Amino acid sequence: MIPATFIFAGIGFEFIWKIFQERKKKISFILITTAILMIIFANGNQYLAWSQKQEVKASFDEKYTQIANYLNSLPQNQKKYVLINAGGTLVNNIPMPSQSIMFITNTYTSIMQQEKNIFYILPENIKQIENPNIIIPLEYNEQIKQNIKDYFPNSQVVNWENFSIFKIN
Repeated sequence: MIPATFIFAGIGFEFIWKIFQERKKKISFILITTAILMIIFANGNQYLAWSQKQEVKASFDEKYTQIANYLNSLPQNQKKYVLINAGGTLVNNIPMPSQSIMFITNTYTSIMQQEKNIFYILPENIKQIENPNIIIPLEYNEQIKQNIKDYFPNSQVVNWENFSIFKIN
């Protein structure tokens, strides 16, 4: 069955190819336009609908994009800490989930982190945080809340979109 399908497809392709060779400009325009329209109408709606589903947003960690955009909106003179309490493969001794935020905020290098006052820290190093204005954990839970409150009792939790922010007075 499959060889017959390929034979018929080859015959059809050869037929189209001969027509194409005879009337190159007109046919090429029609073929390209048809192909683009087929892509848009056949698949375009599917991908647009798929991309708006909440399950897809969660799977692609839209929350990390929101965190990065929030960090970008803050003044550079504020000290901002991202608490990397999500697991993942280590990249430069920091779990992979932080990479999205580093990319969007352009703080991959320590020089850029110093310049923009955005620092990445693991939960076990929370006591190393000095004079923060904001701490944002990647994953909010009661244990993280208690750890931050232990070290920074004057912190206030603010829920922002899909994540939580600890503002330190």
